[in-house]
Amino acid sequence: MNRRAIVVGVVTGLGITVLGTLACTWWIFTVWVPEMYVGSYMHSLVIVSVIVGGMTTGWLGGRYGWKHGGWSGLIYFVFWFFGVLFLAPVFFTWHDFAAQLLLLTGLGAMSGVLGLNLRRVSRRRRAQKGTMAGSSG
Repeated sequence: MNRRAIVVGVVTGLGITVLGTLACTWWIFTVWVPEMYVGSYMHSLVIVSVIVGGMTTGWLGGRYGWKHGGWSGLIYFVFWFFGVLFLAPVFFTWHDFAAQLLLLTGLGAMSGVLGLNLRRVSRRRRAQKGTMAGSSG
């Protein structure tokens, strides 16, 4: 298992979450939007972060994109879980725990496969470009 790929994927996902949270804070303070949109924005942000982190993990992992992406999603879930417990323990329920565990781990695994397949397609295209450029001259 490629631990470096998992760490890079989790850090990528957490970085997107931090930047998105800062953007959400700016959005609330400057645009004066109703607070009812913040929950759906943050939930979407978590999903996008896990997908991008899983794709990064799958791309760098080399093999077993589902395993690397799943581990990335699971580790991201642990960070999400402790963040919710420390920042808003009133909103925590065990139903949310189970749903988010399955959602983030599953999304991480699927996006890891997507990242691995995108890497393979990218390599094939580069190889085809190289053979086409060499045969034309």
